[in-house]
Amino acid sequence: MLKQKYRLFVEVNPWPISTEPDKWMAEIPALPGCRAWGDTSEEAIDIISDLAVGFILDDLTENRLSPQVNVVEPEELREVYFLTPEEPKEYDANWISPNSVELTVSV
Repeated sequence: MLKQKYRLFVEVNPWPISTEPDKWMAEIPALPGCRAWGDTSEEAIDIISDLAVGFILDDLTENRLSPQVNVVEPEELREVYFLTPEEPKEYDANWISPNSVELTVSV
């Protein structure tokens, strides 16, 4: 089955905005409750990219996917990055500002 790609806006904030000391929090406003913490902003993005896939699958199953979650057309895609060779989960993180990322995930 061909995977569909979705583009999401991610907010990334360090402590004290994060609820955990000495951590970075990534949050996807279009997917309520989708938050991840990491020791660095990059680690938080890696973790939330995996979480986003599960949230999108659940929302698709329940037919409640937010209109803020944009389907990406093939000609819009940039280079795709892999988390690790052992994990073929794909995502693309495009930093818009120091505290925001445009994330593209495959579901």
